[in-house]
Amino acid sequence: MAVLLSLPDTPTKRNRATKLERSKRIRKAQTYLLAGLVRADIVPRLQYLYEVSRSTSNKYVDDALVQMESEKTLHWIENDTDPITLEDNQGLLKMTRQMMIGAHDQYLQTGEPEHASTFTRLSSSYERVYRMGALTSSVSHKN
Repeated sequence: MAVLLSLPDTPTKRNRATKLERSKRIRKAQTYLLAGLVRADIVPRLQYLYEVSRSTSNKYVDDALVQMESEKTLHWIENDTDPITLEDNQGLLKMTRQMMIGAHDQYLQTGEPEHASTFTRLSSSYERVYRMGALTSSVSHKN
């Protein structure tokens, strides 16, 4: 005779990963991707390491790919393969100069230190853009 099992009154709660655990798992997937492994190799490894389902492992790999792509776009100046043109440089210099003047005026009007730090950051950015243009113009004059 079949014995019926009684189900618990409260449903069992799924054991979800915390944000910290999730970020660690995504970083682990990123390290595997950077090492040159493909998704087919990474997913089973994440399943084994963290005892998660295949779909969850795939989500970790997807999130790792998205984060890696967003980090690439954040560093577009360092990773840019096209050299900055003299026209681009002049435009950036004018824009940065206008922002510096605005930050300086705001600091004189309010006296808040936040505007002084903005001015400082903008002046260092202006210096970097100026140096990039100096390098570009010196390279273009050699040709």
